[in-house]
Amino acid sequence: MWKFLAALLLLGLWSSDAFPQQGNAGAAASYRKHAVESEPSGSNHAISSSEDATEDSAVESKGCTRGAGWGGNLRYHACEAWAYAFSTTERAIAIFAGVLTLSTLLLWVFTMRAANAARGAAKHIPAVERAYIFIQPSEKGGFFGPDEKTVAFVEVQNFGPTPGFLETLYGEFSPTKPNGRKPRYDPSKGTKFAVDDIIGKFDVPTPLDQRFETSGVEPVYFFGYVEYRDIFKRRHTSRFCALLKPVEGTSALAGERAWSSWD
Repeated sequence: MWKFLAALLLLGLWSSDAFPQQGNAGAAASYRKHAVESEPSGSNHAISSSEDATEDSAVESKGCTRGAGWGGNLRYHACEAWAYAFSTTERAIAIFAGVLTLSTLLLWVFTMRAANAARGAAKHIPAVERAYIFIQPSEKGGFFGPDEKTVAFVEVQNFGPTPGFLETLYGEFSPTKPNGRKPRYDPSKGTKFAVDDIIGKFDVPTPLDQRFETSGVEPVYFFGYVEYRDIFKRRHTSRFCALLKPVEGTSALAGERAWSSWD
């Protein structure tokens, strides 16, 4: 765009009265020389002044005419402005430099906008392309084990478009419902496993092999979490909390929302 403006300004500068044609300039110079040589010395100033006035009036009267209506006035003022802008070489160069500076400033502004937009889009890529793994108790073991024990397994599912890499699995039983807006676990009562499984993108629920058990078959609360990494090497935690009924072989979501939260 700025190259086009530069070319337009140079064209206007070349065609303006600030740059007369070579032939006309030579003729004017020859005429002045002849007039100076043929006239007495006292009349040189008068001839030069009259010629300059004639040339100036010719330049001023050249091109700009006022037309009828608002359109004619608009064209007249535009013509006057153009003639004023290119009346001298210095003024034309100054306008060209101003337009070039403005175009460079606008280019910088739009470049910064594009860079900020690209930076914002890059920040959203991990949130859109990462793995989202959720965990819940699985009915794989039926919650009812031998020797009057409650056995539980968990299953995970990835709802993200890229794989997730499991690292840690934790589970804990409690006869009372866990309370509090911030989950707190008791490692002395729970079981923690180091896991090295990959959960594929948009995968179906995948039961894990790690086994959790506790004595008794009464209804019991089972809660815990899984830690995993996404493809951007960022760690995330997904939690679960459920009420198990081993005799019936069922489970239901329980506890505060924070106990089943994810990040």
